Amino acid sequence: LKKKKINACVNPDWMPVEGIDNGKYVGIGADYLSLFQQKLPVPIKIIPAKSWVESMSLAKERSCDLFVLGTDTKKQKEFMDISLPYLKLPVVIATKQDVLFISNLSDLSNKPIGIVEGYALEDVINKNEKLINFVSVPSRDEGLQMVADGKLFGFMDAASAIDYTIIRDYYGELKIGGKFNIDWVLGVATRKDEPLLSKIFEKIVLQVPEQTKQKIFHRWVSTEYIKGFDYALLWRIFAALLIIIVIIFLRNRQLIRHKEEIHQKNLQLKEINSQLEEQKNEIQHLADHDFLTGLPNRKTFLTQLDHAISIASRQKYMLAVLFLDLDRFKNINDSLGHQVGDKYLKGVSIRLKSVLRESDTIARIGGDEFLILLEAVEDATYPSIVADKLLNSIKQPIEIQDHTLSVSVSIGIALFPDHGTTSDVLIKNADGAMYLAKERGKDHFQYYSQQLSEKISRHHVIEQSFKSAMDNRELSLYFQPQIDLKHENIIGAEVLLRWHHPELGNISPLEFIPIAEESGHIIELGEWVFRNACQQFVNWWQKGYQLNNLAINVSSVQFNQGNLPDLFKEIIEQYGVAAEHIEIEITERYIMDHTDKKMHVLNALRDLGFRISVDDFGTGYSSMAYLKTLPLDIIKIDKSFISDIPQDKNDVQITKAILALSHSLGYKVIAEGIETREQLEMLLEMSCDIGQGYYFSKPVPADEFLQLLSNTLHRDIANHAS
Repeated sequence: LKKKKINACVNPDWMPVEGIDNGKYVGIGADYLSLFQQKLPVPIKIIPAKSWVESMSLAKERSCDLFVLGTDTKKQKEFMDISLPYLKLPVVIATKQDVLFISNLSDLSNKPIGIVEGYALEDVINKNEKLINFVSVPSRDEGLQMVADGKLFGFMDAASAIDYTIIRDYYGELKIGGKFNIDWVLGVATRKDEPLLSKIFEKIVLQVPEQTKQKIFHRWVSTEYIKGFDYALLWRIFAALLIIIVIIFLRNRQLIRHKEEIHQKNLQLKEINSQLEEQKNEIQHLADHDFLTGLPNRKTFLTQLDHAISIASRQKYMLAVLFLDLDRFKNINDSLGHQVGDKYLKGVSIRLKSVLRESDTIARIGGDEFLILLEAVEDATYPSIVADKLLNSIKQPIEIQDHTLSVSVSIGIALFPDHGTTSDVLIKNADGAMYLAKERGKDHFQYYSQQLSEKISRHHVIEQSFKSAMDNRELSLYFQPQIDLKHENIIGAEVLLRWHHPELGNISPLEFIPIAEESGHIIELGEWVFRNACQQFVNWWQKGYQLNNLAINVSSVQFNQGNLPDLFKEIIEQYGVAAEHIEIEITERYIMDHTDKKMHVLNALRDLGFRISVDDFGTGYSSMAYLKTLPLDIIKIDKSFISDIPQDKNDVQITKAILALSHSLGYKVIAEGIETREQLEMLLEMSCDIGQGYYFSKPVPADEFLQLLSNTLHRDIANHAS
């Protein structure tokens, strides 16, 4: 070689799991660079760079002769030759904890995905998927922070690099949210105008034994970064050994006298080595297990599941994946604190393990979510037996700090090979089945099915369409008249929301309202309804139709807004509506789950002059006991009690009891679901105040409701004239 030295470009983000230790670079690249230096008689000088972009610039300027880690892409091959590959790194994506597991690159279409600026990884991925919206970031740490802040949907990099950084800085906040069949293939990149250099490193790569490659790979990729290994102590041990050897040679005559001393030194060394080994095992255990419960973590579970799938494929037997999520566990953390919540999770983990076989695997994957692997399943019914045992076990109370706590659990079940043949698909489908179990009332298990997959897909489309529905005028308000039963005239209306989706057609409120509540869109949706209903109410008044009240349903989720009373006050003042004309409808679910915070909001609304009513009264549990404690004005009897009167004597008695109790407390009563004259007459006999139902009118758009008001007004004028 004519060169006196070779310049190698590196930067602090030299991947994976590496950095600078006392001014010296460490990691896979550093190990290979050291190996190459041993093979060459020419010194290799390290040229530091702040980023990959700067490294590329140095290479283009010929200030840099090689990259130890190079990718065979069109961009790099413009000015670099790439050797035979000697390293493959699996590519994954980091996301927030609440993102469903991603197994296909197409699922990332049109989502902002972070990647280190200048990484050739972007070219590698774009060979497989052209629609990914990559966002360049200066470093891995900054990319992961942007994911945590919600500025990016995800960040892509090598598996070990992301896993290490998440454990170090974002444990419990971020996760490895996707795994793809893509490897980042790396070789040695040398300057294109130095063909001799390229040939030399090509030969060096070929001469590196596979065993050496594997040793380096497993040191940095297959195992977690071993933190806390005391190299200074190790050097001291070596120094002590050297001193002992020198003493043996120089003081051979004193060997017997110092024999015991040497023996003690050896015992100390053995103890130190034992401690080091224990530290290593402890760190490895922390990397593979959940720090709170001691159960395996997601990474370990995926490894076990992949292994079980390979065996099940060869031996043609079934296995099952169970996805568990504790129901309303958030209430424990919110009311009693995370310390109690953590202890409860430990107790739940012990309960779950006690139900399972030794051959089964259970992992905590974050928050209150668990995964269970059942191997060698004989038939499809066995997981349901296990699920029943788990449900019953979790419901048993646990005593923690003078609190008796009990929650239920929802379980989703996916079977191999019927519901998926890869770990990613099985977990995703089990997760979807778990959400269906929650929709069906919680404390329940559900198997995955194709129908469920379609339901989840529809659920996703609806959730993503709320914003466009409001912007594109897909939503409309319908109004059902409320009738003064004694005089049979319209005194008010209940506001009902309707949605006509351009692709899905008409979507029932029974379907889209729970999705809006779960996703948080109900906040914006509720404000839209309140604002447009008040505007319509004012339009009717301006046309001479002065209704007494407008009933607007308010979700219990909206009461979590601290500014709800201020928002409603601002809207009615904007449109000039008196608060006494607006009736806020709450459900019995609100009654059963009323907290001090919600009661404060309810009282604040009442103080502003709004009237409060309880919708669907009689369908909850023990709700009458709360009537005297809540600031209410109106009780709405659920239509399930009205539909069978006067034939069903039990419903007649229940309706009478509700009317009597409500009137004794000073509340007005609205009967929902009146469909026949007989029902109307029975309610008149019971002195019911207000009626609502198809006997009078179904819910209609604003223009048709205006016609109903007009007809009523003309009838009243005619009656008055006669």
